[in-house]
Amino acid sequence: MISKNELLTSKMQPDEFGRGYRGRLKTLNSFRQSKKFMEALSANLLPQGVDSERYSDVEILALAAGQPIDIFLESHSLLPFFQMVPTYEKSANHGDSAQFDITAWYGIKTWEQIGARFCLECVSEETEAKGYAYWHRSHQLPGICWCSKHGTQLAKSPLNTAAFDGMPTSDMEAQYEFSEADFSDISSNKVIQRYADIVFSVLNSKKPLSSIHAIYRMGELLKVDQIRVGMNGQRPTLTDRLLNQMPLVWLQSHYPTINNRAQGEYFHSIDSLAARPVANNVYVLGLASLFESSDEAINYWFSSTDDLPNTRKMNRRYEVGYWNSDEIYRLYVKLLGNHSRIAEALGVYRTFAGKELTAAGLPSLQDPDMASIGGAIAAIQLGMSVEVACESNGVSQTDVEKLLKGDIERFLRAIKENHSTTPEKDAAHLEDGGRGATKSNSTYAQRKTAEEVENA
Repeated sequence: MISKNELLTSKMQPDEFGRGYRGRLKTLNSFRQSKKFMEALSANLLPQGVDSERYSDVEILALAAGQPIDIFLESHSLLPFFQMVPTYEKSANHGDSAQFDITAWYGIKTWEQIGARFCLECVSEETEAKGYAYWHRSHQLPGICWCSKHGTQLAKSPLNTAAFDGMPTSDMEAQYEFSEADFSDISSNKVIQRYADIVFSVLNSKKPLSSIHAIYRMGELLKVDQIRVGMNGQRPTLTDRLLNQMPLVWLQSHYPTINNRAQGEYFHSIDSLAARPVANNVYVLGLASLFESSDEAINYWFSSTDDLPNTRKMNRRYEVGYWNSDEIYRLYVKLLGNHSRIAEALGVYRTFAGKELTAAGLPSLQDPDMASIGGAIAAIQLGMSVEVACESNGVSQTDVEKLLKGDIERFLRAIKENHSTTPEKDAAHLEDGGRGATKSNSTYAQRKTAEEVENA
């Protein structure tokens, strides 16, 4: 430990997490607020007259650790995992100066769902050997709930990520995510073990893979194993496979609603990994499931991309005219006008799909009753005012007014087709303009219509 201009710094430890290193230095220097500490650290390390606003916290911490920024990021941050498949198409090395905004954001970012995790055995050993313990990067990875050194379940701090502002101690409160029996099943599961091996390999990688190449590689794997690639189809999904391969309690810790899906139902968070960019742990999950060997999965993922396509293949159906087709209207109705889900189903970006759908008169809706919207539009076609039709059917007037700008006949036809296998009352709801939905609504609508004619 050395002193420089009355501010203490300390050598960074192996596997120390950058966010925790900031908290350790802050504690050593008796600062209460991280922001004020970083201002003082910047003034301490930067030459006089240099604008500290040009430097991110992660760059200042790298200076304090005496490490080049790329080494700091590769060894003490989760950036390699966050950037396993970046959302942009560039694949610059981690810490590249052209990626300043990315390193500034991800350099000390945590995986929010995890909070702050620690191993009590590591804390005890480090405190005895060094007089203090520190936060480990390898303990903050999604899906890996055990210490790679001791094999014990990692504890979570009830302070969540605020715990990184200090140092872990043996007497701090510890919370555990899984029971002993569940943890035993999880830590011994072969697929989860492969998942952990792949995550650590990604964490030690120096360069990300573009989303185009990631999507292509996952699509090829799914096809070989006869796994469904798109939303439609009869083949089993990757989610079906995972539910048969690993403990449900582990999957539920990442995807709480996974148990609500029916067998064969397309689970967008996982099953769209060959259609659009997804969370990076989903790619790892797919590799762990589809390979019998961690080494084979890692070699496949990091193999040369020279022979892979560099542009996404655009299906003909997405060209001019598709966004006003019967197919898109049927999909719009089926997915309840949710632009995000439609984009996922089509394998295109949300902004692109939203722009095209809006231009076609198909606005983004929030969990609507499509039959009631169809009833309101049918009533408007029969002469009822927009206000009364929407009020009597219990739907948003704003949504209906936007839909009226599109192809109404095609929209109503899509609703009828979507409800062709549901009870007859849904079809009847459309046929009579929704007026038969309830007796009170029908009477109210008739009275309002009569009043409008009288006042005309």
